[in-house]
Amino acid sequence: MLTFQMIFRDTGCGISPENQKRLFMNFGKLQENQEANKLGVGLGLSICKELILAQGGSVDIKSDEGKGTDFIINLKAKCIIDKV
Repeated sequence: MLTFQMIFRDTGCGISPENQKRLFMNFGKLQENQEANKLGVGLGLSICKELILAQGGSVDIKSDEGKGTDFIINLKAKCIIDKV
């Protein structure tokens, strides 16, 4: 079994600890981003997390206000080698 880790790094304003708790909730739009993203309904990250969890993976977030955010995704995969 192989484990793949992907880190998506954003060097923006970061996400407060209070908002990190709501980030993956359905319709979990952050208050400070409502003006910037008027068209989103707050489902994108919750759907992504459910798809990753359904495949046996995990999603984590590390964020420092004023410095940015890392989204860390771990996925497992089986490696099948056919003998030729």
